[in-house]
Amino acid sequence: SSRIVDKTEKRFNKSSHNTFHKTVGNKDIGNSFVNVVKGNGMSLETKSTPTIVLDDECVNTKDLSCSLTGRVKEFIYLSNLKKILCNEGFDVLKISYLGELCVLIEFESAKVNDLFKENGGANSWFSVLNQASENFTLGGRIAWVEVEGIPFKLWSGHTFN
Repeated sequence: SSRIVDKTEKRFNKSSHNTFHKTVGNKDIGNSFVNVVKGNGMSLETKSTPTIVLDDECVNTKDLSCSLTGRVKEFIYLSNLKKILCNEGFDVLKISYLGELCVLIEFESAKVNDLFKENGGANSWFSVLNQASENFTLGGRIAWVEVEGIPFKLWSGHTFN
């Protein structure tokens, strides 16, 4: 069988101070001092990743002084959290889902915010409850994964052997 040899080869030569060389036929062209002085030095192209630049108008400027961020203890609490907190006596509030098990709770005043922090019944639904900050970050994400295949009740050592 015939083999076509490409005379243009790019390689990384570790023995010559980590410089990039290009071999054309038998001629070696690289970033040596002589080649750079003569203007024959090669420039390496780097891939640039597109960047999204947001204007200052995109920054959240919401007043968070009357707000708390909380992490509920159980996922199921998220769907009924407004009702749960109303039963604890806090009926004038706004709850926003932040992701994972976290919510932003906005109160009508700083006084109600402080009362909420001191209320043991309301706090019992949360594993973490902090003053809201624009520096809030999530630790992860929650995803529902549906796997097609063998039902869970049939998972055993004998099934997979």
